[in-house]
Amino acid sequence: MYNAYVGNEALPQGTNPFQPNPPTPDDKNDNWIWIVVLSVLCVLLLGGLGFAVYKWRTAQAAAAQQRGIVYDEKKPLVNTSEEI
Repeated sequence: MYNAYVGNEALPQGTNPFQPNPPTPDDKNDNWIWIVVLSVLCVLLLGGLGFAVYKWRTAQAAAAQQRGIVYDEKKPLVNTSEEI
């Protein structure tokens, strides 16, 4: 096991490990391509979501109409006889 105490020894000054070295910027600026690609992707995803919600709503409306036709018999829902 190594001890942390180094005594009266002079240690060399090293580089600062807490100061990051930023990468050098590229001369080509292709960031606009990523912005366009991601914007198109977001538009496609939102369009697909809107289409899915539209299809779901129309299916729900069709099912509600079909249920109304199935149960639309001219029978009263309550007992209206006077024999009770």
